[in-house]
Amino acid sequence: MSEFLLKYDLLDEQAKQEVADFVDFLLERRGRRKQTDPAAYRQKLANISVWPDEDIQAIDEARGYFNQWKPTEW
Repeated sequence: MSEFLLKYDLLDEQAKQEVADFVDFLLERRGRRKQTDPAAYRQKLANISVWPDEDIQAIDEARGYFNQWKPTEW
């Protein structure tokens, strides 16, 4: 186990997160789900970005133009 910890300590933060995610995946696959923290989950939901109405309107307008486009026939 100490060899594993030595290798783990050499990883950068992103790689350590990948290792943690993989361990979670293995545990879930074996039917051992990790406990979820409701407060942390709410915080994650609160950090999801929201698009303003003007941005959505621009996308809808572009979709209308795209649907009117007629490709050339060969």
